[in-house]
Amino acid sequence: TLVWYLVDAIAKGKPFLASETRQANVLYVTEQNEVSFRHEAGSIQGFRDNPNIFILLPEYNPIDVRSWEGRIKFWNDKIIATQSNILVIDTFGSFAGLPPGGENDSACISDRMMLLKELYKPRSSLGIILVHHIRKPSADPRNAQKDFADLRDARGSTSIVGSVDHCVMLSKNTGFGQDRVRNIHIEGRFAPESKFFIELKHKGY
Repeated sequence: TLVWYLVDAIAKGKPFLASETRQANVLYVTEQNEVSFRHEAGSIQGFRDNPNIFILLPEYNPIDVRSWEGRIKFWNDKIIATQSNILVIDTFGSFAGLPPGGENDSACISDRMMLLKELYKPRSSLGIILVHHIRKPSADPRNAQKDFADLRDARGSTSIVGSVDHCVMLSKNTGFGQDRVRNIHIEGRFAPESKFFIELKHKGY
């Protein structure tokens, strides 16, 4: 939901969380089928009708595109066709075609990431957003007071977070309004580390 609001703002060139955005077309690759996606995205006013967001549902992928390399080539063609500057892959694990145990194999993850970065070659202005899961909260009492997720909470190999420029880690807020409030922890190469919380209201975050 956070990514949906973010790319909706970018596609319209409107501010997001009090920060200005630069308008860009967005190619959104989702693991959800059409019924599920329409149902969940329907809560965001105007999102499904945004002419600058192009939704690529799994049922519209070519039957013969099953490999990670094949998917990247297919996405590259769609980026060109839609003139998109933002590619969202939701989720990385659903499309990477990892072998059993591959999510925890740093060499396997690094290989997938290097292949994905081929998309940058013909275009320096492309932004790629990878949606990835964090581990479920541990029953370890030492983590009971942990409010914000960190890099170690990303599921699988540390190569996943080590291969990207910025990590935006979202975790549940245990305080008042926990169904609408989320903790955000950002770490990256080009900006200071920061922690804050956001609240989802009727018109957005």
